[in-house]
Amino acid sequence: MKLYGIMLLLFIVFLPLTAESTTIPRHEDPSTIRESWNIMSYFSFLSYVSKYVSAGNYSRANESLTGIVNSYIPQSYRGVIDRANSLMNQILIQLNQTEVLLEQTEAYINQSNFTAAREDLDHAKIQLNMANITFLSILDALSTLPVGAGGASGYLSGLEERIAHLDSKLSALEDLLRNEPYIGTKITINVKACSVEWGGSIAISGMLSTEFGQPIPNRAIEIHVGNKVLETFTEENGSYRIESNVTAYTPQVSIYSEFIPRGEDLFVYRYSRSDVVNITVHYISAIISVDLDKKIYLPGETAHLFLHSNLSFPLPFSVISTIGNFTGILNGNADVALRIPDDVGEGSYSLTLLTPPYGKIAPFRWEGNITIVKLPSNIIIDIPKKVIAGKTYVINATISPPSYIVVYSNIGQAVAEGSYIRFHVPLLYFGKSLSFELVATPFNSSYRGVAFSSEIEVINPLPIISAVLLGGGSLLYFLRYRLGKIRIDIKREKIGISLEGKEGPKGSIINEVFALISKLYGVNMEPWMTYREYMRHLLNKIEDDLATFISDILTKLEKAVYGKKDNLALLKLAEERASILYGKLKSKLKGE
Repeated sequence: MKLYGIMLLLFIVFLPLTAESTTIPRHEDPSTIRESWNIMSYFSFLSYVSKYVSAGNYSRANESLTGIVNSYIPQSYRGVIDRANSLMNQILIQLNQTEVLLEQTEAYINQSNFTAAREDLDHAKIQLNMANITFLSILDALSTLPVGAGGASGYLSGLEERIAHLDSKLSALEDLLRNEPYIGTKITINVKACSVEWGGSIAISGMLSTEFGQPIPNRAIEIHVGNKVLETFTEENGSYRIESNVTAYTPQVSIYSEFIPRGEDLFVYRYSRSDVVNITVHYISAIISVDLDKKIYLPGETAHLFLHSNLSFPLPFSVISTIGNFTGILNGNADVALRIPDDVGEGSYSLTLLTPPYGKIAPFRWEGNITIVKLPSNIIIDIPKKVIAGKTYVINATISPPSYIVVYSNIGQAVAEGSYIRFHVPLLYFGKSLSFELVATPFNSSYRGVAFSSEIEVINPLPIISAVLLGGGSLLYFLRYRLGKIRIDIKREKIGISLEGKEGPKGSIINEVFALISKLYGVNMEPWMTYREYMRHLLNKIEDDLATFISDILTKLEKAVYGKKDNLALLKLAEERASILYGKLKSKLKGE
């Protein structure tokens, strides 16, 4: 009983203290990493950067360089490689800016804007010279590494190739500007109509000539009519003519023509552009009024859009929204019924009404918003503040409107049964509290879902019961021990023997034997000794023949004292043997 009580107490005390074991990650020794790092891996990365630069792909080159910067580099190389990476970043910026400036220079030359072209070319030349200096600085920084400047140059060949390519392109543009075309051009434009009906045709004409009035025949002319670009060619006398339908839905359309030198003309003529002519376009504008039956809706309801048009003939239209689309024909008035989905969330949703271009009728666009809300749900739930481990609880949850209930708990044993929630607290749950969460989703989508959470205190009676059982067992054991001892003491007094080496009643031969043994061998029967312990202390000092006598006497005394019944016969035999032993001990005492 005592053993079981102790084991149960240890189980209760140590079970809540158990925890998951934590594995401490083993870190690598930095010295090992340093030894395994290879300088050639760095140059391998540089070669990728160089190849991307050679192909003009600066974005990929910058990504590769970022990978180098973020990679592991030993401390002994860190200073050199950090400087090289910084210079690599500079040269990527310089080369990219050179590319952009050269492209702008070409565009200005094509437009005969030679002043702007020269300015951009000068800036490009500065950027390219800085890139050359930066490249030499990179080689100088890398010369301290084991491969040296010569070896590093091989990995950066792509940079050299791109610099050489840009230098060649810059020289070609310089030559082009040095041989600047010296013949200016002039282009005129005439538009007969000042206004036109939508879809109507207009005639556009004009003349291309040199700045000295000489016609330029057989040259392409670009004519811009609003957003449309038309192309025609000049006649032998330098004139051009073209007709175009105006289909722009704008009150005014701008028209102009331009001459863009191409091919060999780049080295002969300058770019020119005509004046701008504006004409008025007449078209029909649809005016549609849109009215909503209300501004706020519930999920599942139908929104009504009342449309009214200023036009008396059918007009196709579309209503576009994230909550649904609608297409139809508007013939003066229309009622658009747009059903709001049941599963739509709360918020503001945009509505767009569109009519497509329809001949002379310009497209129409209207934008508005509707707001979708949900009604609040109510929940009444009676959660106990404290629960007892090992018991099952039933909680009534009143939710309006009727809802689908899901219950979550960290004990994982909660179930919703209609409007009731049943959960069981395991007997071996020793946590101080348990978490409880209820999520209710109304069957009617017009209502909001509701959630409820709570922390409930847990009382586990197992430790208390165990402590009571353990204490009761210990008390019973103690009482049994004390009652047994009292019973034995009564027997001792009854038989008149001192078992603790003290003097017993007068005339007891056994007590006389114990007194002689104490004088002869110095061994006393101590209060804490049993007969067997007393005998064990005596064996090393007493003679074998006497030891046999004493052992026999003590065995009989033990049975007489500790036996369940009084055994006077054994006591009498013990006294007889003690009388014999007493004579031998007395003789031994006299002989000494």
